[in-house]
Amino acid sequence: MPADIEREPQFEPLALFGNDFLEKYPDAKIPPPCFIESGATIIAHEQGKSLSVRFTITEKQTGPLGILQGGVLCSLFDDVFGPLSFATAKKPCVSIDMNVNFVRMTKAGESLTIKAEFVSKTRRLLQMKAEANNEKGKLVATCSSNLMVYEA
Repeated sequence: MPADIEREPQFEPLALFGNDFLEKYPDAKIPPPCFIESGATIIAHEQGKSLSVRFTITEKQTGPLGILQGGVLCSLFDDVFGPLSFATAKKPCVSIDMNVNFVRMTKAGESLTIKAEFVSKTRRLLQMKAEANNEKGKLVATCSSNLMVYEA
């Protein structure tokens, strides 16, 4: 990338969680292996409100026609919900359900940006929603999910 082009700020995934989380859960892998494998790049974070992550789709994530496989897209949504929920609750969270609505296809080499935000938060339950948009800003899919805060 030429030096005169402004780069987007890069966020360190570890910064979302803080030292308290790592002290309480010393065996936690931050960022999680699935997040790393997905090629995720955090592009924006508003503490306690939202998280935006960019993914570049690889050929390994596609089906026989070169189109992003739906289950992989579900895992990409989860790769955004998970860090946002952990960073906010400061405790592990587990998905209870996930509802995805597919709007248009995405192919290998294209980028998706997923922005997740909270709908509702209680001590034990987090309700979230997200949109995945392609590089042209077109909606690819929407997702909603409920996550339970894990009390160890």
